[in-house]
Amino acid sequence: MEKKTVEVGFVDFWPGFDPADNFIVAALSERYEVVVSERPQILFFSCFGQRFTGYDCVRVFYTPENLVPDFNVADYAIGFHYLDFGRRYLRYPIYHAYGCDGKLIDYKVFNGGGCRPQILQFRLLQRGVGFAAPETVL
Repeated sequence: MEKKTVEVGFVDFWPGFDPADNFIVAALSERYEVVVSERPQILFFSCFGQRFTGYDCVRVFYTPENLVPDFNVADYAIGFHYLDFGRRYLRYPIYHAYGCDGKLIDYKVFNGGGCRPQILQFRLLQRGVGFAAPETVL
């Protein structure tokens, strides 16, 4: 079966962050053909700048820092605080992106079989980009 294509962008990440090779692209690639684009359908942004403000698309905030997401500027967020924001927030501490220790697994985030995160279990919004997202991205 042919995978649907999703265009993603990454801004405001730390120096050395590779937009084409990271845990977000790896997770999405399991179900989608991922294209890194300057005009994304879904923008992933972090806390190291303000470029995200120039994008009019679905915005997903990711923080490896001790920051609480601001849902006034992000449609969804990924972080390590214990927050209850329904499907708009995924607790995913940075150590999971670099491998994990089974003793540290948060079973609300992991599906019991090791280190396969159910990342981005968000309802994505169709925002005029011709992308009708399913119930969950992964």
